[in-house]
This record gives sequence, C-alpha cells and structure tokens, in this order.
Amino acid sequence: MNRIAASALFLSLLLSCLALAQAPAPTQRIRGDVVAVDGLNLQVKERSGEMLTIKLAENYVVTGVVKVGIEAITPNAFVGVASMPQSDGTQTALEVLVFPESGRGSGEGHYPWDLQPGSMMTNATVAEVVAVGPARRMTLRYKDGEKSSWCPPTCPS
Repeated sequence: MNRIAASALFLSLLLSCLALAQAPAPTQRIRGDVVAVDGLNLQVKERSGEMLTIKLAENYVVTGVVKVGIEAITPNAFVGVASMPQSDGTQTALEVLVFPESGRGSGEGHYPWDLQPGSMMTNATVAEVVAVGPARRMTLRYKDGEKSSWCPPTCPS
C-alpha cells in the first residue's frame, strides 16, 4: 500500500512540474520613463530613480496613448479604468483609457494596479454611461463581474 501511495505522490508531483514548465512566464510591470532605445535594448528610469536596461523581443510592438474627450467613453467601448475604491463599493476613476477595437479583451478583469497606492484597474466593456453634471457614472462589465465607476470631469481620458 505504501508503494502505491508513494507512486501516486510521485506521479502527482511530476504532473505538477510539467504543468508549471508549460505555464507562461509571469510578466512584470515597470512604471517609469523611457530614457533611450538602442536596437533591442530599452533604457528605463524607474519611479525609484533606478536605471534599468530591458532586452526587447525581436518582434516587440510599440503602442501609444493619445488624449481623448470624455465623450469617447460610450456604451460598448472597451476601456481600462485606473481607479480608487470608495467606501460605497464604487470606484473613482483616476484615468480612463479607451482601447482601439483591436485591443478589446486586453487584460480584462478587475485587479490591483500601481498608479497610486491602493489603486485598482478595471479593463472592461462599458455597459452604461450616465451623465451626472460634468461627471460620468460608468457601469463596466468584464468576464467575471461588474463595477460601477465615477469619472470626474478632471479625470484624464
């Protein structure tokens, strides 16, 4: 019986190791300023002041962010909302990014973010937008849930 249990444990560990070996490497988010690009080497100055050299993949892609008006936040738009949680369960947007259609689904969900201490990120489809004076209340739906977020008039988008 001990031999069967040991064999089962070994097989279980082996399968776990194989599953881990096939899992994609975790990505690391770095927030800072791009200082230089030299071929496939990207030099970044982190918020802490530390200089990093990041080796880029041969097929790296660069995307940019441009300012849009609050009117670009419309139902069915796919957005990324960096926000701060409020005591009533809503979120107050710090910034809203409106993704191009090709970015729909990118990072979908609600999770901690590093814009400010305690901030969150919600990448989701806008289900509803309601004007409340100069502000907007957005209902954001993602695969595992829904969040309500306030976008004050001062919120960059």
